[in-house]
Amino acid sequence: MTTLEPNKSKRYGWLLALVFALSLIPQLTRSYVPNTWLSGDGGFYLNIQKSLTRYNSLNQGRLHPRSWYNQRSDNINDAFSNIALGSDGEWWPKHSYLMPIVALPFYWLFGVLGTLLFNLLAAVGTIVLCYHLARRFASDNAAITATLLVAFAGPFAAHSYNFSNDNFYTVILLGGLLATLCDKDKAAGLLLGLAIWAKITNILIAPLFLAIMFTRTKSVERWKRFLLFAAIPLSLFGLANWYMFGAPWISSYQRVLVVENGLLSIASHSALFEVPFWLGLEDLLASRHHGLLTVYPLFWVGLLGIAPLIREHRTIGLTLLFVLLGVILFFAPFEYYQERFLLPWFALAVIPMALFVQRLYAQVQVFKISTKVVRGVVAVGFLLLVISRVTYLWAPLSQDRLSNHLEDARVFLGNIRCDYFNNMRWAWECTQFDEKESEFVGRNANQVHPFNGGTAHEYIFAGGY
Repeated sequence: MTTLEPNKSKRYGWLLALVFALSLIPQLTRSYVPNTWLSGDGGFYLNIQKSLTRYNSLNQGRLHPRSWYNQRSDNINDAFSNIALGSDGEWWPKHSYLMPIVALPFYWLFGVLGTLLFNLLAAVGTIVLCYHLARRFASDNAAITATLLVAFAGPFAAHSYNFSNDNFYTVILLGGLLATLCDKDKAAGLLLGLAIWAKITNILIAPLFLAIMFTRTKSVERWKRFLLFAAIPLSLFGLANWYMFGAPWISSYQRVLVVENGLLSIASHSALFEVPFWLGLEDLLASRHHGLLTVYPLFWVGLLGIAPLIREHRTIGLTLLFVLLGVILFFAPFEYYQERFLLPWFALAVIPMALFVQRLYAQVQVFKISTKVVRGVVAVGFLLLVISRVTYLWAPLSQDRLSNHLEDARVFLGNIRCDYFNNMRWAWECTQFDEKESEFVGRNANQVHPFNGGTAHEYIFAGGY
């Protein structure tokens, strides 16, 4: 491990946070329309916050429109459904509830806008933690450069305009790894357990925690502390599963409520790893939309730093290589694979990338005075601030569109107030009407759709009451 100057490293971390945050301003000014960052799963996470705020419960039965599952001809698959059927028939959320719970103060203080602020904070936090992780293995110059490469050549900016569980658990994982490197056993164990609770597939990263612990201590007491604190959130996760689904090992993703040919059924995500392996691997690596080779080739160059990492820290280097390859091989056959599942993969790549950059600097002797790096980063930050300001001034104002008013709209069917806008139907739904097509109100074929044309039908927003 490299020698650290705590005060200097903290300053560089804050500086990188500022640079990355400023770089997001042009994207935000171009993209911002109220509620549109809740596309995909974001609306479901918001619904979890609403049920906790209004009813002090995770149960979605009083919030989610029952029309999705009652006497409908359309199928709802396990990708789009947000309901996991409880052991007693309750409607629990399919998606992880840990992130919406942690983000509740943002929702209470800022309303729906708080979900975007929380996601932006997680994205910036990821970049800061990337730097501090890289700094444990490489010099300041190399760590700063590698972090900037990960920040601007990776997918983090693209996923900042969202309300994403993936950003949340990436921060937890990185924080846990940093705590492990800092010999903070209790925090490391606790954060590892929370990361697995947030998404069960994060267990794939656990070997890296264990490898770092193995290299830093042989103390039985320290291992006990680490494992005990990891067991606390995992035990709570198991108890919650037991309460909701009847057994600690049964999660919401194994009890997804779906509609097939007009009939209710239960689906499990464990059955979705059925894409032919080589076909899935080709898509993951070579897709022109999200391929790791086609869209992010710079990361593969940076991964050449695995070799010096293995030479200097054999156990950690080999384990990191195993983890990075293992994550790719695991998700390759998954039917609903999306790039955002690999945010921890991109973040962990900062470690070998920093070592690769350090070797590169040693060869060409680019940097000799560290203050040059600071001045350069500051100059970039101010340049981005100027560009952001100009972009903001030139950006067109948001039109007065339906999405601007989802949260304060008042829609009635007779004297019954409707409470949900269904973008699949492009209409408001009144959940009190469970068996009538007339519950869908507000259809307007001439309405200009506020989202992305052909993909808009995939989105759902919680809105209204």
